[in-house]
Amino acid sequence: MTFAGLLRRAIGKPLPVIAFRLLQSLRLQALHRSGGWPRIARRAEKTFRDRTIRSARPVLVHPHAPPLTDGQRSTLDAVAASVRNSDFKIFGAPVPNLDDCDFSTDWRFGKTWPRRYFKLNRFYEAKDIAYDVKFPWELSRLHYLVPLLARQFAGETDEAECRWMLRLLQRWRCENPLAFSVNWYPMEASMRTVSLALLADLACLLLARETREGSRQALTELLRLLLTSVLEHGTFVWENREFTDVRGNHFTANIVALLIAAELLERQGVKRRRWRRYADAWIEREIILQFFPDGVNFEKSCGYHKLVLELFLLAQIARERAGRPLSPSARERLEKAAVFSDALTRPDGLGANFGDTDSAVALPFLFDRTRSHGQVVELARALFNVDIGTFPFPEEEQLAALFLTGRRRAFPSSPGVPEILQFADGG
Repeated sequence: MTFAGLLRRAIGKPLPVIAFRLLQSLRLQALHRSGGWPRIARRAEKTFRDRTIRSARPVLVHPHAPPLTDGQRSTLDAVAASVRNSDFKIFGAPVPNLDDCDFSTDWRFGKTWPRRYFKLNRFYEAKDIAYDVKFPWELSRLHYLVPLLARQFAGETDEAECRWMLRLLQRWRCENPLAFSVNWYPMEASMRTVSLALLADLACLLLARETREGSRQALTELLRLLLTSVLEHGTFVWENREFTDVRGNHFTANIVALLIAAELLERQGVKRRRWRRYADAWIEREIILQFFPDGVNFEKSCGYHKLVLELFLLAQIARERAGRPLSPSARERLEKAAVFSDALTRPDGLGANFGDTDSAVALPFLFDRTRSHGQVVELARALFNVDIGTFPFPEEEQLAALFLTGRRRAFPSSPGVPEILQFADGG
């Protein structure tokens, strides 16, 4: 962005925001002009090239394989198979073949964004064809890989599948050098960090129990690449925090990604205390700021409400594992947010759809039900061990709760007559 553009955007902003943005812009210019980003990528690769990978405690995933029902296992198998076969959809469009797709292309129209410094990309432009950068962005969030390793964790390691994932992730990293592709955008890097951390947790747990040499080697290579990528992504998010006076789902994704990345890297002996301290300083403040006392998210969007609640629940899990759980007031606000998610669920199991629509998923054990709040409600029910709402979500919506907490909800659903619930604070 030009200096004049920055000046226009700064008008009317509080002085701390102006100062932060100015210093951030100068820092990013210096990194770009000095070749800083390629150096960061080389250091990240060197950090994990010869390091002994520890069988460390997971940050997010429960350390014991969950007890799945036949129905849950069947659903997870079907989701994982759809990924291996490139037989699923993003925003309603069938995905391209994952074996050779271009991650910087909207495959529907053949529109490809050039590999260049991320600050040079412009997403709002006059166009005659309805291509959209959100398609390569969503394809590059890599969340759809999580069910593959989750299925293995609940069953047996599949060496061939691990090597397939390794090749895909190597190709993504090669085609998207740090800070030099359309997929390097702060929100996208933050969401991808969550996916990479979940994959790293699962790979680490699989490695800890695996005895076959070939599978151990494949998992070690995969975990080494995942950790390298998390270090790169965390650095990018740190340098591109979307801090402003009206913070929302983007800043939430930033701080949760920094927290999770710092905790994951620290378990491998790589300290990033600044990231963790920064995230800890903001997370509880943002929970209280972004959710009204009755639990409704201030952005007044069902999609963003679900996404932000998912992210903050992941933050609670990470902090609880590290011995720093959220305060009772922050926890209570998240419980109420889950009550609202339950309340806005329609009889067909889909969430009501008002406000900006967003298909983002931070709990990707099921990623084809973006309109359902079932996974996040079931996770809150299990995590906080409280009776939240009354909607009887199908058992497959418990997959995130089972993999992240190791348990289902403590209380059975008790649907009664239709209720009228008022959320006055949220309007």
